[in-house]
Amino acid sequence: MHRPIAKLALLAALALTPLLSLGSSQAPALAQDSPKPPAAAQTPAAAFGRGFWTHYLQGNPAAAYEELAALLKSKHSLSFDEHRAALALLRNLALESGDLARLKGDLAAMKTAPERSMAALTFEHTQTLRKLGLHGEADQLSGSLDYVTDWWVCGPFANERGQGFSDVLEPESKLDAHAAYTGKDGQLCSFRRLPVKPVDGVVDLGALLRPKTEAVAFLITALYLDSEPADKEKTANAAVSVGSDGPFRVFFGAAHRDDSGNLVAGGPVSGVALESEAERRLGFDQDDSWVGWRNADQQRIGGTHVFSKGWNLILVKSAVSEGPWRIRVRAASLPKGRFAQTLNEVQEAIKASGTRDPLGFHQSPVRDGQLGEALVELFAPALDRNDGKARRILAALQDSAPDARAALRFLLAEASKSSVREASGREENRRRELLEQVLKLEPKAARAALELAKYYSGTFRNPTEADRYAKMAVKLAPQWVEARVFAARVATMKGIDGEIERELHALVAEFPHHPAVLRFAGYYRGLRGDYRGSDELFARCLAKGDATDDYCRERLFSRAIERLDVEAALRHAAETRRLNPFDLDTSTGLIRIFLAKGDLDQALAECERALSLCPRDDNFLASRGEVLLAMSAARPSEAAALRARAVEAYREALKANPNRADLARYLEFIADDKPEWEIRLQENIEARILDALKRPLDGNDPYRIVYRDEITVVNEDGTRSIFSQFAYRVCNDDGRELLSSLGAPAYEDQQGRCVGARVYRADGSTEEGRRVGAMAEFPPLRLGDVVQVRFRVNDTAQSFFGDFFGAIEPLADYVPVDEVRLAYVLPKTRRFHEHLVNGAPARQEKDTGSHMIWTYHALSLPKIVYEPSMPPLRQVAPTVQISTYQNWSDWGRWYYNLIRRQLEPTTEMRAKVDELTRGKTDEREKARAIYHWVVTSVRYNADWHFGVHGYKPFTAGAIFERCIGDCKDKAILMVTMLGIAGIKAYPVIINLEEYRGHEDITLPLPHHFNHAIACIEFSDGRLHYVDGTATFNGFDELPGADAGAHVIIIK
Repeated sequence: MHRPIAKLALLAALALTPLLSLGSSQAPALAQDSPKPPAAAQTPAAAFGRGFWTHYLQGNPAAAYEELAALLKSKHSLSFDEHRAALALLRNLALESGDLARLKGDLAAMKTAPERSMAALTFEHTQTLRKLGLHGEADQLSGSLDYVTDWWVCGPFANERGQGFSDVLEPESKLDAHAAYTGKDGQLCSFRRLPVKPVDGVVDLGALLRPKTEAVAFLITALYLDSEPADKEKTANAAVSVGSDGPFRVFFGAAHRDDSGNLVAGGPVSGVALESEAERRLGFDQDDSWVGWRNADQQRIGGTHVFSKGWNLILVKSAVSEGPWRIRVRAASLPKGRFAQTLNEVQEAIKASGTRDPLGFHQSPVRDGQLGEALVELFAPALDRNDGKARRILAALQDSAPDARAALRFLLAEASKSSVREASGREENRRRELLEQVLKLEPKAARAALELAKYYSGTFRNPTEADRYAKMAVKLAPQWVEARVFAARVATMKGIDGEIERELHALVAEFPHHPAVLRFAGYYRGLRGDYRGSDELFARCLAKGDATDDYCRERLFSRAIERLDVEAALRHAAETRRLNPFDLDTSTGLIRIFLAKGDLDQALAECERALSLCPRDDNFLASRGEVLLAMSAARPSEAAALRARAVEAYREALKANPNRADLARYLEFIADDKPEWEIRLQENIEARILDALKRPLDGNDPYRIVYRDEITVVNEDGTRSIFSQFAYRVCNDDGRELLSSLGAPAYEDQQGRCVGARVYRADGSTEEGRRVGAMAEFPPLRLGDVVQVRFRVNDTAQSFFGDFFGAIEPLADYVPVDEVRLAYVLPKTRRFHEHLVNGAPARQEKDTGSHMIWTYHALSLPKIVYEPSMPPLRQVAPTVQISTYQNWSDWGRWYYNLIRRQLEPTTEMRAKVDELTRGKTDEREKARAIYHWVVTSVRYNADWHFGVHGYKPFTAGAIFERCIGDCKDKAILMVTMLGIAGIKAYPVIINLEEYRGHEDITLPLPHHFNHAIACIEFSDGRLHYVDGTATFNGFDELPGADAGAHVIIIK
């Protein structure tokens, strides 16, 4: 069930008057339109003023703070969005100045703010109190923000490439507070209460659930309201607001009705109140929805009327791809009521929801505030972290106000920072050029000089240039702490210790309580080996500078662990957990120190504390096993029981993460736990080997395969363990060399180990080989000998394709094969599909209860004679194909979900397409122009991708900006640009092959493909294929390596 996702910006105008101003009644532009220059200012109060931006650019945070604080404390008329951006800037300036105490006082003195912005003001005040170490006051103030903290969590569920978030999952279609659902990797998931109370409303799902990547989870609670408003003609002024790291959806329970309006029993939960699919960093109230009451008067139902007297269900669906996974929900301004305290009460709310009709909701409108919208996204972002709206707006405005050109170019440079993990030269060079322009327009712009120093120290690692610009920033703003500290950091890159010592001594003397100074000074003291001095500076930073500084507290905690200082470690852990009750890192350290000190009861208690948060964390399960094993050695009378518990803990850890080869080996050692399926299925082949030794040799082949056996155990999450056994007979001198050493067939993200190596001599004697890690090394071999080798190979992580499993295994080889057996142990909770090619034998099935075993067995396979330019072995030999995808429609849906957001056009791209197609009326000529531009202007780099981008292209906008990409990037860009021109086009996956045989792609497997091109569908229905990497081919000339291929068109 597809639901359109609303991207809520919650932004409005913010002006630079008299530098630059924005009218308040401007009509919103369409998202695809170029931003228009702002109109003249309507009110002087809706501005920060020339003085603010001058001080800001010149590296005078104290003066800039003074200007902004005065404005915010005055009887201003700033809009909601203007106020949000101003608060974020004020906080940043206070941190730069190191004067958090003043920020506390100023925030308390601010009385004028838009109604919806008062919560943001309170939040900033709360965070400032925490930084000052005033946690009691902060807790009291935080309580006024109406955070929802009484949650039950259920998950994780699969979310490969966002598919789980788009799909309707079981907790939506069959919601039951007491049910157990099948989650990611086949684990059973049910609702469990949060084990700790969130601070400032933040629920850290990444700490609670494993796996915590490519996952979805649900939070559920219920709100009981005692009454309804006395005046049923008025709507309560209530709102639900969310901040999150990733996509989310909030439901208010209601019955599901079909298109005819009939109630659907057991249908999906309805009543979506708020949703977003932005990937961003957690903030405050990044999205909100106005809500109110469901009144008895049917004429009034709809819109904002959603709450009723009695139980009201709130269900949140939260998703993550990678990185932090946090969410914060507020239900503000509600009348008297209470949240559920038991799952039975939640179940009552679920039942009550089944009698209520789904209603519409009023989400906060998205307004195109031009410059204000860009500034809010720079300083208090709510949009996707890859969204380029701020950059597009600022690019259009950069020359609109001559007096503001320096400020606008600086902001455009900030908006042009690369949003991906690996920056491209093109976009980062643009940022550098803009910063250089700022210095020409405003020679005193110390902030631009500092950003250039950061550019040269980070992106392009040029210490000389970094030092030059850092010193320029310090010269322009000698009292700017941030510039001076960064200049000292640059000096560490050049190894100028004397200069660093002098500057740090001066900084600490001038700014004895500035957190940035104390943090860097503590770091440098530690770098020099002065740990006592370093700890003193870190402690002072926490006590006098910023009590929430994670780096300082983590260093103090880690050093306490290293020196076995239990008292200090416990103190720092308690402080960390007060700020973040979901913290698990302190548990890791405390378990270590308690083990070292022999306090095993405390170590076990710390394991249990961590597992109460995250029951499936394999590291803490393994730590529990380690502690219990230590207890068994220290307590002889309980040894047997404790050892049994330890073994069980290790087994639970291995079950939670089957890819932990280290745990599997350790269990072998302490419990003689050999892999179950290896024991059950692997055969003793000594008789086969002895029989082979009696046969005459054929010296035409280097060796022959006497026996090949591969047992592939597939886990719920698509990962696998392979137990293989091979026996090779040496037939000539080439074979003697080839078989002298053999390695485990382990690839990237796999770990292999040799577990058996033996030589059978022609006279019947045996000799053991040498096993070193994944390698087997044999003594000198003689003609006629048989080498036997056994390997274990385990996936260490899921592949890029998530819980997908696929295999293409030829049974024959380029040498004779006497016997081959492939066995696949498949969990019955997953569906698997096979396709047999070139006469592969039919499978034999065995049902073990929890698994199905598929076996393929063949005898006396003749060798495949190798010929120059022949197709791959899998196209000519009997081959078994297995996949968890049944058809290409399923796979195409997965892949489209992966790339759909990469196809969004940008304003700049539209302008380029307009330029390329201007004056052309024939669609082929338009397509030809776009093709030639992509082929000639976008540089091909097959090594450009990394990580997920091995299959997932960058966004079309990023490829367009960088003018660099690989095959799939070029295909995506071409498809997007053709779409702008009104021409249908689709990405295509293909196997690039010089020597093409018969490609049987019946079964959907990504193994079939290694390249991407584009397919153009002209208006007359004709299809035309183009390869964006074909630099030397024209529009009508498909490269030979593409010709004749079977392809998949992604629609």
